[in-house]
Amino acid sequence: MEINDAQKQFLMTEYVQLRSESMLFMQSIENTERYALISSGAIWAWLATQKWNTTFIVVLFVPVLITIMFERKRNSFASAINQIGEYIKRIEETIGVTNESVGKLGWEHREKDGKKDDEKKHPFRKWRKNYWKLLHMGNIVIGVIYLISSLNTEYHFFSF
Repeated sequence: MEINDAQKQFLMTEYVQLRSESMLFMQSIENTERYALISSGAIWAWLATQKWNTTFIVVLFVPVLITIMFERKRNSFASAINQIGEYIKRIEETIGVTNESVGKLGWEHREKDGKKDDEKKHPFRKWRKNYWKLLHMGNIVIGVIYLISSLNTEYHFFSF
């Protein structure tokens, strides 16, 4: 498909804007991860300073719910990044940065190694995959420990 100079200029402007938007979504993902951890930690810190009350059983679920909401928000950002990436790939193909004579140029057409090799080269990606699992498990474990220790303090179930 042949495009004229005006179309090429439009696509290049759009390309730059979409790459910028993608970077904003990446920053939003990092903020979402940070705020999920801070929110959970703030609730646990508050609970740790309070005398046990049976109504706190409801509060024990709040960090888990907050984490689920933040994770869903993070997933929506990741989905938007993937959509932008697919469109950028089409722009790269249309402009002609990817063809037999030049090979696979353009960010979305770069050669991608196997997933295992990619994770070895970029261990932070593996961390990001496990971040939400760890946060969910941490909230559950802390909640159970808090509940058991609070009930033990209040009702002396266990003798240490």
